[in-house]
Amino acid sequence: MPAQDNVRIAPADGKLGVLIPGMGAVTTTFIAGLEAVKRGLAKPIGSLTQLSTIRLGKRTEGRTPLIKDLVPLTPLEDLVIGAWDIRSRAIGWRARKNTARASPRSA
Repeated sequence: MPAQDNVRIAPADGKLGVLIPGMGAVTTTFIAGLEAVKRGLAKPIGSLTQLSTIRLGKRTEGRTPLIKDLVPLTPLEDLVIGAWDIRSRAIGWRARKNTARASPRSA
């Protein structure tokens, strides 16, 4: 595929749905952490796109914007999470335990 000059990437617009199979410890921790960040209760520690910077040009130029300010990503507030598990009981229990905004759905 040939390289293209002057490629423009449109900014993210609207909601972005993320569908996750399984409601185990990793998924519920991710959802609870995301909701905490959205509500201002936590910082997105470990999130490359939210906290990391990228160097532009030479080191001496001092141009290091945040990645989220350089790349047109969907803001965390516009992420909508969906998940399913083969055990519908697990979804309801974990959703209530980890976040009040989750809407449990069976498989």
